[in-house]
Amino acid sequence: MDKQIKIYFKLISKLKTPVFCLLISLCSVLLFAEDWILTAVPFSAKASQSELESAQKAALDLPSLILGCLEGRGGHLLEESEIERRVRYDLKEERKELFTDLTNEIRARDVIMFNTDSKRQQKKLSKESDKKIEEIRKKISLNLQKASNPLGEDPSVKKNIFAINQKVVYVSDERPGDKLTIKIWQNDSSRLFDDRREDENFYDFEKRVLDEHVSGIISGSVVERSGFLSITVELTVFPGGIITATLNDVGSLEDLPSLAAIMAKELYPYVLNSKPVQLHFEIMPEDAAKKARIYIDGALPQNVAEIEVENGKHQIYIYSDGYEAKHFNYAFTETDEFIIQVKMSPKKIVNVAFEAQTANQSLYALGL
Repeated sequence: MDKQIKIYFKLISKLKTPVFCLLISLCSVLLFAEDWILTAVPFSAKASQSELESAQKAALDLPSLILGCLEGRGGHLLEESEIERRVRYDLKEERKELFTDLTNEIRARDVIMFNTDSKRQQKKLSKESDKKIEEIRKKISLNLQKASNPLGEDPSVKKNIFAINQKVVYVSDERPGDKLTIKIWQNDSSRLFDDRREDENFYDFEKRVLDEHVSGIISGSVVERSGFLSITVELTVFPGGIITATLNDVGSLEDLPSLAAIMAKELYPYVLNSKPVQLHFEIMPEDAAKKARIYIDGALPQNVAEIEVENGKHQIYIYSDGYEAKHFNYAFTETDEFIIQVKMSPKKIVNVAFEAQTANQSLYALGL
């Protein structure tokens, strides 16, 4: 942990927003934890009676064509908010299973007590059952502890104003900045997911989605007018059913592949969860700032006053003549602007003397 490096992030709004500060860990590693499964549901269609059949066919074909354009392309970047939703959902499902186990064990104990005449046998079986019940109770309590702190934040660190949201123990194996390989549901872009039924509540639909390990669903609608289609497409991320993109365009009913390619291109950054972030460096002391060179992923940006990079994990290396270099990895996610404060330390000059065989001979070296 380098206490001379601090990263601030700003949430942009109409009002002036306080600036928060994070101390960063220097041991991040880019990894692909698992797959991010994408699918689509049939689109809805509106058209004149004479063109209704063609519009309905387009509403079935376009989702598959869009999926085909996105298949096997890149990785979806995870942010804290998505990791938190995934953790909370998994913990909720675990709690429900544990509660069912608890209910069954209590019923089993009651049956034993009712059907066993021997007091000695009742006591023995009741003791065994109570032990199982207590184990389940402990598991539920541990689950609730994790649910109250799904990202594994250390409350003691928050006492330091320069350590907001520092993570030390994660509930999930996933980390902000991790990328999940994008794959199509059942590895078949022609297969569409069954849309939510009218009598199906959201929670049942979400469970059906997540039981299939689906993370993103493309939905949409088409409106036909005189041979042209107005298409609206949405990307919804699960768990949570968060709509992350709503896009609209117009194309020809006679050229659906071209329209699908256009929509896929517009949708692609949202599937990746890719967006630019601004990095503002404040290097101290002033002498170090004047001579500083900042390398992002090994490259030297032309404009160091405002550096724009894609969100996610990046390697930062800061060099200034006469000062100790600083380098670290960090996942720039959740917001679009960061202020990075770096305090550079002067290099220490150490005189090293070696005693030679001759009394009048000596060697001095500059220790860098």
